[in-house]
Amino acid sequence: MFVKYMGDDETLRRLVISKLSTENLSDAQIQSFVEFFKLIKEKEGKINLTAITNDSEIVEKHFLDSISASRLIKTGGTLLDIGSGGGFPGIPLAIIRTDLNVVLLDSVAKKTDFTNFVICSLSIKNARVITARAEEIAHSELRQTFDYVVARAFAPLCQLVEIAIPFLKKGGKLIAYKGNNVEKEIADASGAIKLLDCEIRSVQHYSLESECQRSLVEIVKVNATDAMYPRRYNKIKKLLL
Repeated sequence: MFVKYMGDDETLRRLVISKLSTENLSDAQIQSFVEFFKLIKEKEGKINLTAITNDSEIVEKHFLDSISASRLIKTGGTLLDIGSGGGFPGIPLAIIRTDLNVVLLDSVAKKTDFTNFVICSLSIKNARVITARAEEIAHSELRQTFDYVVARAFAPLCQLVEIAIPFLKKGGKLIAYKGNNVEKEIADASGAIKLLDCEIRSVQHYSLESECQRSLVEIVKVNATDAMYPRRYNKIKKLLL
């Protein structure tokens, strides 16, 4: 059950415009972010969507951070958001990139119920939601069908590579949102990256207004993935590639 958010819409609009000023958003896109924000706040405390409760930080650390990967994504194509949780980064990307077909994947039904509600409420036509474990559904018809996979606060890179790469077409890209410990994560994932026949295209560092240090790791799939990957999650976690 949702409790209606009682905040001021005009204040929210000004906040969204201020924080996302570099994106040249349309009025409709601004309003979509306002409505998304309100739905997050209305569900606050009922579902573990985010630990962030400050209004400005929600817009900055969820909306602004989510759309930071847009510059690495070419026009058109298919995008999978693994471990989408409350809809980050998939829903913000779907809002600003209507040229993309976005799939949000999470194993927690309460969270996918929420993201599906958001998509329906905001009339987002280019996104859909799947409830499943990523390492299991990677062996389904979704395997090797995506141009892009994104993941934010999902798993260490050494685990994420094994789970995400099988979803990509040859030449597709994994874009991993990471923090300021990215060099160690890349070193730990080097074996998996090599074994799964991928290569790091770029590592882009950036800062949010709160001085939060962030990184985007861009990994390209060079060849088809062996059918044995990804393994079951307990093996992924205990026996790193």
